[in-house]
Amino acid sequence: MVPSSRVKVGLGWVHTVASPEFTYLALHDKRGIDAIVDIGVLSDYTGTIVHDGLASYDCEELSAARHAQCGAHLVRSLDDLADHRSQTPWASAMKALLLGAKAASEEAAAAGLSSVPDAIAAPIAKRYNEILDQAFAWLPAGGPPRRKHRGGWTNAEREAWNLATRLRRHEDQVLRLLVDTRVPFTNNEAERSFRMCKLHDKISGHFRNRAHAEAFLAVRSYLQTGAKHGRNALELLTRLWTPTGAWLPNVTGSDTS
Repeated sequence: MVPSSRVKVGLGWVHTVASPEFTYLALHDKRGIDAIVDIGVLSDYTGTIVHDGLASYDCEELSAARHAQCGAHLVRSLDDLADHRSQTPWASAMKALLLGAKAASEEAAAAGLSSVPDAIAAPIAKRYNEILDQAFAWLPAGGPPRRKHRGGWTNAEREAWNLATRLRRHEDQVLRLLVDTRVPFTNNEAERSFRMCKLHDKISGHFRNRAHAEAFLAVRSYLQTGAKHGRNALELLTRLWTPTGAWLPNVTGSDTS
């Protein structure tokens, strides 16, 4: 996740990497792949990155990792699209299918399965493509939509084409949770991590300088990681000023690749 945060009179980008055990927040002047490489956390990662589909993730630098797209982001986009009567049928059907895939993945995980049985997953994938065929069939003929204000396509049709094209191009990412039940439906773990950053912006307006912003993110990373390991925030902060020193997590964990 890459939300913005005000630093002095400009914007900085808060890059968030989170798992059930760890949280890392870092500030960078850029939002895209250059920042991800500079920060260095994901460059050699070989597990699965659950993200919002930002084009920056579709690059050579992150090719060692598998990718999954956040279902919550897709559902919100489908809800917005369904507000347009011409797009309601396919958008509503796709939303129902994604939620069905989520339920199937969670049921398989609860049963101790590493993937959804093919007898369940195959019909979901087939229906997925049938819905996209329906979406494209209802759009004007002639390929990609023209730019705005050039005529020929409504805004709803442009949005539908963009979303349907994304869903078709990245079918493997959208349905990743069917082949690996460890993959969550959403990247809410990351979204929860930067909520205090947005709360800070709401209350204080901005960080006075970059050093303050970086210190804030370092403390939030420390406290959130500690909380995930059952540590009390006051204890964690107290240790910073005692001979005991900062608490550090055990970085030897189970394989999540």
